[in-house]
Amino acid sequence: MTAFQWLVTDSPIESPWLRGTKTFGVDKPVMLIDQFGGKQPFLINQQYWEEGELSYPACARAVVDSNLLDGIAALMSGAEIDDGMRDFLEFISREGWDINASFFLTEQYAKSTRANFLLHATRRLRLLYQFLAMDTGYFLATGNVRLLPAAVAHYLAKEGVDSLDEIAEQHVQSFIANHTQREALETVEVTEIALLKMVLLREFEMRGAPAADQYIAYQRFISATVNVSLARESHLALHYFSGQAGSLLGIKENTSIKKALRNISATAWDLLLLRMPELLLKPPASGGYVEIAFVATREQKLAELAQLMAIHTLLPGTTPIVQYDMTKVPDDIIDAIRKEFDGQMVSPILRQGAPDIPTGLRDALSRSLMQRLPSTREV
Repeated sequence: MTAFQWLVTDSPIESPWLRGTKTFGVDKPVMLIDQFGGKQPFLINQQYWEEGELSYPACARAVVDSNLLDGIAALMSGAEIDDGMRDFLEFISREGWDINASFFLTEQYAKSTRANFLLHATRRLRLLYQFLAMDTGYFLATGNVRLLPAAVAHYLAKEGVDSLDEIAEQHVQSFIANHTQREALETVEVTEIALLKMVLLREFEMRGAPAADQYIAYQRFISATVNVSLARESHLALHYFSGQAGSLLGIKENTSIKKALRNISATAWDLLLLRMPELLLKPPASGGYVEIAFVATREQKLAELAQLMAIHTLLPGTTPIVQYDMTKVPDDIIDAIRKEFDGQMVSPILRQGAPDIPTGLRDALSRSLMQRLPSTREV
């Protein structure tokens, strides 16, 4: 399977897992976000064209952040959990979903020292594996937890170890061996650069200019500086400049510096979290499952952001090329942008070579924004 694409919007298969974003609880809700629009991604590859059909087993998993892993840890430690967390975990248990902690590991590794990462990540994964190996029938019937010996034996045999603790330790050590802190930080840094430029253009540098002009200026800046097209960031910019993104960034000319920089950082990590389903979607290995991932979160802003990111099609590549739904953007804005970029929605890359983040660019943009914002008052 060398050439393939995933149909999402045009998939002929309705999702057996979610038909839209699902909310659990009332007081402290947890949201399970459906970026596939109620469809199961449908694989088109060489085998499909040769045989006319393609069938493969698929399973669902929830991608969780540190907040939700804390809730799982609380449950497994015997502490009280709120209504949203309990309803979410009962759903996961009842429906047989898996849980993916890759975003948690990436974020924690980027923000921690190596020693702290080893300690806290191993502890969280240890409790996660206990959750995955618990007696789900007993949990659903009583609300209490206990391990299921057969499930524990399954995980130990699969990993070739003697305890769930060893599985957690191996998982964390493997993550460290295959990733660098700089790798994660650079991913978020380029997103922060994009977000900072969006705010500067809309609120200050081109305030009041037509949305298409703001978007075109943003695209030219990104292609000229970081030498890469950013799919999710471009899609957010399109909605942001056209007034379709609400108050997602929450930054106006009277927003305090502290709040503005905090919102930029949080939104950058939110965009990375929303990227996980497309990054985890792979063609099945021989005899294997296709794993369909859905982001779980407590963050209402993230759920609002996800509404702008309905995936239309996924195309092959080390970093997937994603086509998003643009139906909420006025046609005249899209027409003006396509006219500027010869029918495309992004500016052509101006330089040859790999993507490159100029040293100090994020800091320079941050300083430019800070000079325009009040320094103390929280708004």
